[in-house]
Amino acid sequence: MTDRILKQSSLLIKSLEKRYQEAKESNDVTDLLQIPKEIQFWSEVEKKFQETGNKDLTKILDFYVTEIADDYKPFLRDTLIHLIAPARYVLSGFKSGAGLPKIGGCVKEVKALASRYDILYTPTHRSHLDSIEVAFGLKWLGLPVPRYAADKKVMATPGLASVLKSLGAYMVDRKRNRNILYLECLTQYSTMMLEAGIPTLVYPEGTRSRTGGILPIKTGILSTSVEAYKHTGSEVIVVPIVLSYENVPEDEEFCGKDKKSGFKDFFYKRKEVYMDLCEPIPVSRYIHEEDPTGSIGFEITQGWKKYRRILPNQLVARMIVESGGEVNTNELRNLIKETLLTKKGNYLIQDSAEILKRGLKILKQKKILSLENGNLKILDKNLIQYYANMCSDESSYS
Repeated sequence: MTDRILKQSSLLIKSLEKRYQEAKESNDVTDLLQIPKEIQFWSEVEKKFQETGNKDLTKILDFYVTEIADDYKPFLRDTLIHLIAPARYVLSGFKSGAGLPKIGGCVKEVKALASRYDILYTPTHRSHLDSIEVAFGLKWLGLPVPRYAADKKVMATPGLASVLKSLGAYMVDRKRNRNILYLECLTQYSTMMLEAGIPTLVYPEGTRSRTGGILPIKTGILSTSVEAYKHTGSEVIVVPIVLSYENVPEDEEFCGKDKKSGFKDFFYKRKEVYMDLCEPIPVSRYIHEEDPTGSIGFEITQGWKKYRRILPNQLVARMIVESGGEVNTNELRNLIKETLLTKKGNYLIQDSAEILKRGLKILKQKKILSLENGNLKILDKNLIQYYANMCSDESSYS
């Protein structure tokens, strides 16, 4: 493996130089700051290898592990959680649910297992707020708060990276998907945390959903739970978590509008957020199967579909999209009533009239649609499709 890595160094340099040029064109601040350091590092590695034949794999490992590793400070994280939750509540105008997500699902079951076994949390990924919502929710429940992966772009500057790492974040660069040594470092880092009994969080979808729907799971990310079980023989419990947003701060960005979400968006655009814990999955149940990570991934997806909270604006958006956009409020109410009767789901509200009232109010406030004389007019096709996708699933919402 060492020979393979060192032989790839020149290819890595070319790849990094290409990425740096792309960063210049897109003004990617994170890459502009960090890519030159990596180019210089690999240039030195290649030069030394050509001159002396020295295969200093330890130095290469140190470079990546130093970048990845968190610098967790429990006191700092607990202090920030206690400060930020009230701040969000105040900035929202003292609205209920503004400080913390509203929590449901298998809370008792997870609490019973978390006191005895190693935990791997696997949430859906909808927003950069996800890790914060999960941390606040778990802290409120008295469950262990995990270390988690944060995208390199989120850690845009050395100062911000330092703060996030002290909160338990370890850095992930998803663009290095062909750098075998980096990927191995990342996998082993996450695995060793589980082996040490440190609760961990990974996003099996790999990235934030730009469609609003559930993305196919990348099972490689889940291999850490299987490897940790094999190495220690200790049970690892996978806890799927599904997050449902009434209003995703990055929704316009995801729908192709020329707008990047800023810091203020995450405070002021956040409305109600729901966090549901799905049925816990013991890794030992699947360890003897031919593809244990595939089976665990399937169970995670099923849990997400079963426990995801279907919110009024999502269901109303779905009904409008399915009707082709030409529907009046009376027809829409009947469609909602029929859906409640025929399709199982974790509906926030069971009353069709209340769903219609609340759903339309939210969609009108966001200027996704307008209402005149009982007739609906779609104003933003991309956004209404985005929210419709949040409760879309072939034949059933469960």
